[in-house]
This record gives sequence, structure tokens and C-alpha cells, in this order.
Amino acid sequence: MALAIVMIGIEFLLPIAVAAAPAELINLPRKDYWLGPERRKETFRFLRARLEWFACGVLFVLLDATSQAINANLPDNGPFRAKGMLYVLLEFLLVTAAGTVQLLRHFAGAPPRDRPAAK
Repeated sequence: MALAIVMIGIEFLLPIAVAAAPAELINLPRKDYWLGPERRKETFRFLRARLEWFACGVLFVLLDATSQAINANLPDNGPFRAKGMLYVLLEFLLVTAAGTVQLLRHFAGAPPRDRPAAK
């Protein structure tokens, strides 16, 4: 349970730490565009929302695994349900992959840089 509390703290405070970090430490495509003064707040709002949902997914996996481990050690309960845990992990991986695609699509949407005119 302490691990879950620590994970909640880390995962929900991470977006705040990222928003406070200097732009040089943030790895985004076209960060000059996304972290410009007119888009910075919206960019971090978008990232924070996605990171919070990811944190919820991690917390769900941890709590499900803990619940199954406790139930497996109680009398009159069956063994640890590995198949159930596998389903939870597969769902988590699918949701994580979908979230990654969503992030890539969002941040690939910056307009192209102005190119200097050819001489």
C-alpha cells in the first residue's frame, strides 16, 4: 500500500515538475513551437491530462495485483489468478500504446518551419 501512495505522489507531481523544468530539458519535436509563450500553457495542460490518465492506469495495475496477491493468501480463496493479471496487463499495454499514438499525432501537428528563400 505504501508503494501505491508513493506512486500516486510521483505520478501526479511529475507533470508539475515537467512544467517547471526549463525548455532545454524537455524533449519535444519542434519544442520552439510547442513551448512558445502563446502555446506553453496549453501544451502542459495537454501533457498533464495524459500523464494523469497514465498514472491512473499504473495505479489500477498495482492495486489489482495487490488485491489478487492478498486474496491468493487468504484461506478459502483460490490461487493467484495469473490469467486475470495477464488480461489487466494486456489492457494496460493497449491503452498505453493508444496514448503514445495520440501523443505522437498531437505533437506531429506543428506547422512546418519557414524555410529561407533560395537564391
